[in-house]
Amino acid sequence: MIQKISKSLLFILFGCVLFLQHTASAHEADWGSAPHFSDQQEFIQYIIECNKNLQSEIAVVFDDMYVDEDELFDIAPIWAGNITLVNYDGRDSYVTGSFTHTPGERVAYAYLNGDTSFLEDDEIQLYNEAVDIVNEANAQPTLLRTELLLHDILADRITYFTEPTVAYLAPYSAASGAILDGQANCQGYSDAFIMLARMCGIDANRINGHAGGGRHTWSVVYLDGNSYFVDVTFDDASFHMNDIDFTDHIYFNVPRDVISGSHSWDWAVEPPGLQEYPDENYYYTTSEYDRTHGKYFGMYASTAEDALQRIADNVVSNGWRFSYAMCPYDDEYNDANFSNSYLLNDLLPYDGWYSTMNINTCGNYMFFTTDTHH
Repeated sequence: MIQKISKSLLFILFGCVLFLQHTASAHEADWGSAPHFSDQQEFIQYIIECNKNLQSEIAVVFDDMYVDEDELFDIAPIWAGNITLVNYDGRDSYVTGSFTHTPGERVAYAYLNGDTSFLEDDEIQLYNEAVDIVNEANAQPTLLRTELLLHDILADRITYFTEPTVAYLAPYSAASGAILDGQANCQGYSDAFIMLARMCGIDANRINGHAGGGRHTWSVVYLDGNSYFVDVTFDDASFHMNDIDFTDHIYFNVPRDVISGSHSWDWAVEPPGLQEYPDENYYYTTSEYDRTHGKYFGMYASTAEDALQRIADNVVSNGWRFSYAMCPYDDEYNDANFSNSYLLNDLLPYDGWYSTMNINTCGNYMFFTTDTHH
């Protein structure tokens, strides 16, 4: 939920903080060389490229349209800064902006350009920690496994930061709080994931929208010509089963068809080529499941009965304790006790099995997570 205190102070967004600062760039803008845009979506993509290159100031012109600077700031994928409508001449809008880049953006840029000379001391520490993670991730046999390892490392290392006091919130809205302190809000999760993904050669950005009843920030990755959403915050829901913390994967390379059941966003910030339906890059529908015998990825089933039967087969055949399955929503099976009893019935021919189950629903789908053991 956004509470606007005043422009030039701060926004509190569902546990995410943005500090705003005025800039003198309006007086220095070279409008003759400023890029022109015909809609806000073009502008958002321009801001993304500016962030990647650590560009700190912009001057742009919106042709044949009036823009509201507050609305523009709300959707812009920036961590801290200011966007100002300098002039509207009755036809075009002249806009300036000044941005402060996240520690994650700065570390990723330093790594990719081989130059750490501009990093602060705490950013050097973050850089060194990030390099260790990236080296481990890059040793994975596929790019999807690399990305999955980054997702799971962050979910394992970070605890969601819920401190309501603004004075203590800012450090945890960036990768530094997430990686060095192990605490972050949604911006911190996203900044850390984007930093590591870029360092591993995966094109990644942030997106602002709504989820969980308030403002929220998550990530975008670009794979095989399509874009996908990744929300490590929502996958790190910290649900317990047999005293073991689970990392979920519903929001790993999640397509529109699934995430639209829980998240919403402005059309202007939607990434180009957003994948509509579960495909080869989604956690539950990738063929990586077959290649890894279910050890790292989840499975898709056409019915709830089939999902539970396949979990039972997976447990017996492969011996993996934890299983993840997705299927179309079925109200009868949206009861963990009922579905767990069904699973145990499938395991009756094999003595001594116990199972604990968690069920999540999102959009038109349901997701089983099971801990099955002797």
